Amino acid sequence: MVIHLYIKLTLAHHTAAHTGEKPHNCHMCDIRFTARGSLKVHIRMHTCEKPFYKCTHCEMRYVDSSSLAQHIRFHTGENPFNCNVCDKKFNVQSYYTLHLKTHTGEKPYRCKICEKRLTQKGLHSTSHEISHNS
Repeated sequence: MVIHLYIKLTLAHHTAAHTGEKPHNCHMCDIRFTARGSLKVHIRMHTCEKPFYKCTHCEMRYVDSSSLAQHIRFHTGENPFNCNVCDKKFNVQSYYTLHLKTHTGEKPYRCKICEKRLTQKGLHSTSHEISHNS
């Protein structure tokens, strides 16, 4: 019975993600969320509740377990995201996702100055734009 209820709730959460339904709303600012867990993390921002996921290697604390898990990989050297093209390994999924664009040739970002297409935004696009001032 417990497993059936879990599957039912998981399916409802998954379906809500596709429909855009956001049934959980913050009573302080009325922002809405698909998942109850996301709402709980959000409410900590209002209450200034101290994060309770503490790193066992250092004093860092996080508001959610996934951020802590990502942080711990810096201590352990674990790189679970492996490129199947060039065998590079990454400890953060977003770094891996950006890396994959180097193999596909995808360049979704554009320099604000010369319109050159770039693989990623942020640090790399900023350093490219700074090169115009040199």
